[in-house]
Amino acid sequence: MAKSDAFFNLIGDIQDAGVDFNTDNTAAGHLKAAIAYANNDNMKQAWDTLEKAFKAYGKNAIKMALDKVEKKRDKKDRKNNNAFDKARNFVS
Repeated sequence: MAKSDAFFNLIGDIQDAGVDFNTDNTAAGHLKAAIAYANNDNMKQAWDTLEKAFKAYGKNAIKMALDKVEKKRDKKDRKNNNAFDKARNFVS
């Protein structure tokens, strides 16, 4: 599994949990940039930019979405997913 796979899975899970980054132009712009960085294997920049998208959208909303994602995933999935832990740290 490529490093970017976990990144994209995390974004998908957050959006499935009800986060619509397109409701905030700044958050949407940061998300698009983060995806572009990830597509070019620049994961450090992708994560830094995703954190900016989270802040623009609102940490509490992201935290609630992560809680929903966490309830859906079993412990094995969460344990092996550093992306989820990294996102959790962004909003803590």
